[in-house]
Amino acid sequence: MGMYFYGYQNEQIDWLLNDAMSRENCNYIFLCHDAFDYPEGYSTESNRDTLHAIMAAAYTHTPFAANSFAKDFTNWSGNVLLYHSGHLHMERAVFDSETGGLPLLNTQTSMFSVQSRGWMQDKGYYMDSGRQKDTATEALFDVVVARKDDINIVRFGVGDDYSLKKK
Repeated sequence: MGMYFYGYQNEQIDWLLNDAMSRENCNYIFLCHDAFDYPEGYSTESNRDTLHAIMAAAYTHTPFAANSFAKDFTNWSGNVLLYHSGHLHMERAVFDSETGGLPLLNTQTSMFSVQSRGWMQDKGYYMDSGRQKDTATEALFDVVVARKDDINIVRFGVGDDYSLKKK
């Protein structure tokens, strides 16, 4: 499949469900290049919707079943705190209603994107303005402190620190 396969192989999904998410009493923070709700570049074999359903079930502690995969998260002692991705070079920090309120964080680390599409704005994406090449504002990265109902983002480069608090 190579580097241009957007998505998750069956073996990766199996590992996620049966190895990574088998630990007891853990808080999980998912760091991924790819945003699972990004609509472009996915094939029908991408397991994009499968990952979406896993994140929703794990976050809400409900049963999951899709394709040949299944896991009952009802009595799971773990907690998903955050799903953090990049890929789009845009900012977003939301409690995603499509996954039961899972906090989704996207980080704009480069100055690549100069405009956004309508669907990106509809999903809550934005561009942080004020970045200038060859200055301290060119770089942008976040230090993220995640707790169950409170996520603090400390900005380096341009932009203000902010918090995402579950209501």
